[in-house]
Amino acid sequence: MELRDGAVRDPHYDLKDLADLDNRLDAHIDGLGVAGNAGWEICREAMAWEDPGEI
Repeated sequence: MELRDGAVRDPHYDLKDLADLDNRLDAHIDGLGVAGNAGWEICREAMAWEDPGEI
């Protein structure tokens, strides 16, 4: 997650902010679970993109 990578180095983010970003990432992963095989297939196709944060 490109946003979180930057937040780790940014002095304006505290531990609560990082936890919020982690929770956001967890929610996206949960969404993939709900979407089932179709969601994972879309994710696999998106991983072919080479720019960070595109997925």
